[in-house]
Amino acid sequence: MGFSGGVAETGDRSGKFDAVITEEHSDDLLSDGLVSLAHLARKHLLKPSGVFYPRAAMVYAAIASIRTTKIEGFDVRPWNVFRNFPGEVVYDFEEVMLNEPGCGTLLSRPVPILGIDLNNPPEIAALDSAMSERFKVRATAEGLFNVIVTWHELDMGDDAGTLSFAPDMQTPRHMYSRGVKQRLFFVG
Repeated sequence: MGFSGGVAETGDRSGKFDAVITEEHSDDLLSDGLVSLAHLARKHLLKPSGVFYPRAAMVYAAIASIRTTKIEGFDVRPWNVFRNFPGEVVYDFEEVMLNEPGCGTLLSRPVPILGIDLNNPPEIAALDSAMSERFKVRATAEGLFNVIVTWHELDMGDDAGTLSFAPDMQTPRHMYSRGVKQRLFFVG
């Protein structure tokens, strides 16, 4: 395969490729993220036997507690009871731990909530029905449950390993040094 004028020459007339490799994806696999990109690559760029990388993704969730104590030096602990942003995504869990050590706690072990084979078009098309599943999560720590934390892992395929975006509870990192955030969904 060669490149001419910014267009790949594949040696066949279809203009489609054997593989598409991407590093581009957002924090949310399901909206404008990696799933949409895999679908578009399958439809417009890949040969029927072509492979999209990463090959698969797994979405995890855990219940957690975030209890802010101070903002700009002002004690806001009495107002934590009013913190309710149903479905609203705020910054990420590791960022919470960096900004105020000790205010964020995972209350459960991670639960896999969705596995996606990014090379299986029927599986991608069936995601709407897959999202109606219910999951049981057992608390493994004490605390006030007020947020669901989600993140994903990418299977890079062909023995290349897995790339995880799980919260690092021991050494939290700034969200921009990781490139991808854990999503926070506050519950009431």
